[in-house]
Amino acid sequence: DNNITNTDIREIIDWGYYIDRLAKSIQKIITIPAGLQHVANPVPLVPHPPWLQRKLRELNDSFKQQRITSMFKKRIVGEEPACQISEVVPDVDVPVELEDSSPKKKRAIAPSSKAMLDIEDMFGKSQKKRVSFSEEISEEKDQVEVEEEEENDEDTVDKWLEKRRKKWKSLRDRHKSMDGNRVTRGLSNFIAPQERIDQTMDKYWQVLEVRELNKPGLFKVFAMTDGNEMKTLYIKMRRSFYINSNIEQNETTKHWITLQQKSTKHYRLPHGHKAKYLYRVEIDEEYFRKNAKDLTNFVASPEIAGVYEMSVPLHTRMFTHLGCVAQLHSYAAVQRKKEKRNISEQDPLAIGDIKRLVCATNPYLEKGSASFKRIFIYQAGEGDRQIIAMFTIKETSTDLENVCETLNSDNEVINSINATPKRAECLVWITKTPGAPDTNFNVTTQLKRLIVDNGMRSADYDLTYSMTSLATSGECWDNLDAALGHYSVRRRGPTCVVLQTSLSKEAVFRSVGNLGEFPCVWIQAQKEDNILPTLQWQLALTRRCIEGYIRHSLWLNMRIKCSRYAHIPVSHVGEDFAITMTDTFYTRLLDFNKHVIWASPSNLPDLGGAEEDLAHATLCLGVDSEFTSVTVPGTYNSYCVEIDILHLAINTVLQARYVHDIECEDGSTFLDTLSVPLPAQTQQIGNDGELVHENPGGNLASSLQQTVQAFQILYRMVTNWKNDLNSVDGSFADHLMIHFYRWLCSPRSLLYDPALHQLIHQMMTKVFLQLLAELRNLNAKVVAANFQKIWLCTEKNDTQSAEAYCKHIIMTVNSKTLFQDIEFEIKQYWQGLVFLDEENYGGVQPLSVPSPVTLSPEEADVDTKDKEEFQVECSEAAGVQPLSV
Repeated sequence: DNNITNTDIREIIDWGYYIDRLAKSIQKIITIPAGLQHVANPVPLVPHPPWLQRKLRELNDSFKQQRITSMFKKRIVGEEPACQISEVVPDVDVPVELEDSSPKKKRAIAPSSKAMLDIEDMFGKSQKKRVSFSEEISEEKDQVEVEEEEENDEDTVDKWLEKRRKKWKSLRDRHKSMDGNRVTRGLSNFIAPQERIDQTMDKYWQVLEVRELNKPGLFKVFAMTDGNEMKTLYIKMRRSFYINSNIEQNETTKHWITLQQKSTKHYRLPHGHKAKYLYRVEIDEEYFRKNAKDLTNFVASPEIAGVYEMSVPLHTRMFTHLGCVAQLHSYAAVQRKKEKRNISEQDPLAIGDIKRLVCATNPYLEKGSASFKRIFIYQAGEGDRQIIAMFTIKETSTDLENVCETLNSDNEVINSINATPKRAECLVWITKTPGAPDTNFNVTTQLKRLIVDNGMRSADYDLTYSMTSLATSGECWDNLDAALGHYSVRRRGPTCVVLQTSLSKEAVFRSVGNLGEFPCVWIQAQKEDNILPTLQWQLALTRRCIEGYIRHSLWLNMRIKCSRYAHIPVSHVGEDFAITMTDTFYTRLLDFNKHVIWASPSNLPDLGGAEEDLAHATLCLGVDSEFTSVTVPGTYNSYCVEIDILHLAINTVLQARYVHDIECEDGSTFLDTLSVPLPAQTQQIGNDGELVHENPGGNLASSLQQTVQAFQILYRMVTNWKNDLNSVDGSFADHLMIHFYRWLCSPRSLLYDPALHQLIHQMMTKVFLQLLAELRNLNAKVVAANFQKIWLCTEKNDTQSAEAYCKHIIMTVNSKTLFQDIEFEIKQYWQGLVFLDEENYGGVQPLSVPSPVTLSPEEADVDTKDKEEFQVECSEAAGVQPLSV
């Protein structure tokens, strides 16, 4: 047909019809038989039919009253009566393997029609016969009767009692073995499952990981519910976004979607966009994806001014709302108990039925509240040169916390070595070159060598290992999958897996299917892990594997502490935890203040379709660096000092009401909401280094004015951090303040906004210029200055006078309100200095150099000890260098 322009097979044939036929075939052959055998749906994309779901709910309902006809059956003539417990009590014919261990008599068990068969029995590959519990009881009864018949009446009492004692001991051992390997039966089987359901609904959850499943909008949550018990919960998250319409939507203009207006009257849009008729829409994620094309056509119509929050990742919204400690709302729990509904993949919880709690009243992964084991998996290398290691650690999370508390109480610095687990089992798989001999490096020796090098006693550490050389990396992954499956079958209690790998999460889950049964915490691999020497690369990989094992305990302990402070599940803190935590704090504050967020994985914020306009404006405006640095080249014969400037951005935000001279187009200031009258001038540095005032040739008022509302919320977040400095979590607040400016100008942050960055940068320029003016008023001679450093010429001829002069200058500057939150750290003294620019300078250092100090009016109120310990932990566990702005 020449009229056909679209040759896609889905457009030519009735694609939906064939998809439906395929789904019904899959149901008939796979999913329905699996459901009737109490097996989870092996094909989640093809849901069970409604009648099967109803049937499964009836079968799994432990409170359903049994029919009298199910407790009795008609006796067949000629059949001997037997105590068929499995027919009286439901669900007691759980298959168990019966091995006759009686030393007196071994008797074969006749096949029974009640024997439960599995797929191995059908194909003749099972070596052991499986019998029901009723047959086991009958056999034991028959055995006792035979033993009683063999007793001789002529035996004396002593002999009779001796035989009886042996028989009783044998029966006790048999009952203990049966009770240890068999699930609870009888009346407790009716009550225990519901008690476990009630416990999950009544107790609060300590969330370890929120994992998105293949089904759109469905999440699998791993959480600790009560001490040493881990639960798997299923939560459904709906897609929500905002539609700003030019006309009021009614029944005739709703088109394909059901709009839900939910108190959006007082919501504020990003960049000051005017909300005309604002609607908040909530739909299922599956429906959203199927109708994405229709939605695109709908929002492209002239009557729609913009659509917001379309780019917010669903998993980000999920763990931001859920937090690290959560609980089911009481009304939702009562409703589910009343309807006897369990939390399953077919009947998940709604995110609106869950409330986020605080860690202050509900401890998160602390000693006494939860304890779990962990497995550390390390993978490095690429191609045919790879190593995969699995460390099964015998110590629990409580043991790790006890070690850290002991070191803190002894005033010892926590490092990777003294936090390393002392007992573990290690399985190593490494690829080998074809034709080369098997590799077998002693992992224990490598570990103890590193421990001794760091001054620790190697005798305290017990690491057993096994190394296997395999031909391909695929075989290594298969062995890891089998090892995890074996660990899962043994059921050693709640376990969290910590992985350090250079591969993506999707690739790892495809290779290791059993990994889906454990909560996972991911460590980003170092780039140098895949750079291997030509020779002895196996030894290099083994050493890096041991180093990763040593570092991971301190890394995990630090991430748990970050989770408690930011209320984020430990698996989602991320490698750059400062950016993740700041994004989470800011998102929650924006949502609390009814401000539509602009989160987006791209480098531009989500502005309802106006992103390209912002990108063009950003390219035109840029970041003006003309006034962010001052240099006065020359030769200075007196003492000079190099001073670091810390927290300039934080100080600018906190002291925004005192920042002068930012004017808008209408003559008002951008901080009118703070009730601060500002003059209509700007400041610049002249050619001779003097501060001059002049009217600006142009301004950024139109773009800066739009971010005032977002800036006010940002101010509250920074204020909260400052208030937390004196609390227990003061070290984390200080770390977030150090990385604040890096978060502000990093396109990797979800809430990156070039306009907000431009606004704060302009304010920092004003503070910087006024700082230089203040130094000039103090008759200080500035050699060079930028946002990070200042070089001053003291005009002093000895070290003591130069040090006293610098301290006087710093204390005087800090006494001003505009600069009270800036910290000045003296880094270096110069007896003489030749300065050209920031990259080209040199000088003579004095023989007696004072120790570097950091001066601030509030340094006596800040717990400097905690800050130093936190900086040591961060530099070693995270490897992130703090910025000075």
